[in-house]
Amino acid sequence: MKLSRNHLIEAEKKGLLTEHQAEQLWQFLSERTKDNPRLCLAHVLYYVGGLIAISAMSLFMTLRWERFGGIGVFLIALAYGGVGLWLTEFFLTKYHLARSQAPADPHSRVSLDFDGCNPAFDSRSFIISMNMQLMKS
Repeated sequence: MKLSRNHLIEAEKKGLLTEHQAEQLWQFLSERTKDNPRLCLAHVLYYVGGLIAISAMSLFMTLRWERFGGIGVFLIALAYGGVGLWLTEFFLTKYHLARSQAPADPHSRVSLDFDGCNPAFDSRSFIISMNMQLMKS
């Protein structure tokens, strides 16, 4: 069942809830459903972009394997890794993002927590904000 603010306003008019109760109930329900998984345009575009990138790299590496062989492809992979590390450092410095410390436990893993799909994007809407959290498995 989907509940909207209009339902609470209607309950107010019928005398089932006071205005204060309706506001408190709406705040409670909004906070409770804030972290529920949902499908939105930002998520779809994120996965489509990943699919395009993986497809392009697969095609590129297949064609290059025939031309450069194993050593050439290994060197290309090293170059991609270096560029990836450089871009990571660049964006961490540019946007003053915190670096997390490496976990002491070798069995720990890194969890990405996406903030969700907020339709009111700020001036940096091209960046998907992620909170890095270290969680022990």
